[in-house]
Amino acid sequence: QPRRAMVAAARVLVLMLAASTVYADDVMAEMREEAAAAAAADEEDVDDEPAVTSKVVALTDLSFEPTTSVNTGAPRGDWFIAFCPGACPTEVLDAVSLTTEATVATVDAEENLALAQRFSVVDETIFRFFSGRFMYVYDGDATVDAIAAFLNDDEERGDGIKVPRKDGPLKNVHEALGNFFDVVDHRILTTGLGFLSVLLIVIGAFTPHDDPKKDPAADSETSDDDDKQKAD
Repeated sequence: QPRRAMVAAARVLVLMLAASTVYADDVMAEMREEAAAAAAADEEDVDDEPAVTSKVVALTDLSFEPTTSVNTGAPRGDWFIAFCPGACPTEVLDAVSLTTEATVATVDAEENLALAQRFSVVDETIFRFFSGRFMYVYDGDATVDAIAAFLNDDEERGDGIKVPRKDGPLKNVHEALGNFFDVVDHRILTTGLGFLSVLLIVIGAFTPHDDPKKDPAADSETSDDDDKQKAD
């Protein structure tokens, strides 16, 4: 009888172990399925979200002029710049940078006081668009659609204004030269032909011309008579 009891107990133990093994396998299978489903859901979320690569440039007092060349009109392209006394709308600017050919940039007005003073930044973020040697004020909504429409529509921007120059001993000289070249740029086409005409008239006045009324044969006879008189 004790042997039979031990055998029975052993059988029960084996059945319990087998049952626990099956249960453990079932549990592991369920866990693997749940993990696979979660991974698939994460992949779908990633695929649904577009990849955003920021193209926004951070400018400083030192890098602003050599990087943008907004005063000289050098071929550095157009610039849309946010001057921020506080936090800049980075998400909006990141999205705008992907919708325009202009370079999008930010300036920390609290750290770069020279630029803040130059562009009259007080306590609110201001947006300025630079193209050529002109600056355009954007005072619309800070949304991607509104800014993109402003950048891509020349008529909506209106007329540009002169870019403020940074303070310095040659500021007045630079402004005078800039105004002079602006006049030349606008009038060279209308006055160039006039200058050319005057130049041709002056050259013509000092160029000797033959008298169309004078007979070359008469000149020849006169010359022959002079030669005879000299021979006599």
